[in-house]
Amino acid sequence: MTLIISFGAAGVRLPDGVSDLLRNLRCYTRDASLTYLSLLARIIDLRADIRSGSFNVDVVIAKARELQFLLADAQMKVPRSWRPRKETLKSPLVFGSHYDIYPSHYSTQVLNAFRIMRL
Repeated sequence: MTLIISFGAAGVRLPDGVSDLLRNLRCYTRDASLTYLSLLARIIDLRADIRSGSFNVDVVIAKARELQFLLADAQMKVPRSWRPRKETLKSPLVFGSHYDIYPSHYSTQVLNAFRIMRL
């Protein structure tokens, strides 16, 4: 993961070997973290393409819309057992009228990571 994030921080596309590795791993597992990394890699490549000006606006918009759909789909496929339950509480100390309780720290991280990528 750190390797992939490093390319994102540098603003460059991932090498074909890294993209191939992620694609090949998907044949063997459907783990949420691998889905996350694969989508993150695609976002990094899109941002690098935008930065380099290698695609016209229509292509960039089409790729961004596809990623938005894939991210929403991946988020919906997260196991129901990972999803938070809402607790209603009317208190001036709580923003809004409820807060979420997640079943684990890991599920919180995964769901927040998908939300952040969609932004």
